[in-house]
Amino acid sequence: MSAPSLPTGYDVSKHVPAGRRDCLLTVGVDQHQQHIPRFLVQLHYRVATDPIEWTAIARMDHNETSTLGHDVYHEGLHVDVARHSQPTVHLQLAHAPLPISRGAVIRSCANYLKREAEYFVDVFEGLC
Repeated sequence: MSAPSLPTGYDVSKHVPAGRRDCLLTVGVDQHQQHIPRFLVQLHYRVATDPIEWTAIARMDHNETSTLGHDVYHEGLHVDVARHSQPTVHLQLAHAPLPISRGAVIRSCANYLKREAEYFVDVFEGLC
């Protein structure tokens, strides 16, 4: 199976199943000792099959090391949602206080994108 490119520039990058044949998650994580200063979780959608072509349609990220980065502990969680022929939408998520464990936050982000994959595909395709 052809898969989307992994995030580059991270200490660890991997593919994660998204629960649909036409979707796949990619995760990138930087780890310095016991601390995770930066991560990226993306939902990819297969937009073509011959040849196979993937596009990132939703992303959640955290980067406390850059002045332009997004710190989920100060700004909260958000999702950037791509639309096929319109500008990307920035969704701010209501949530309880985040756990101290960055690993738990990353798993929660991945689970959220998996759970809402159908919605994000519909937004991308212009169906809602």
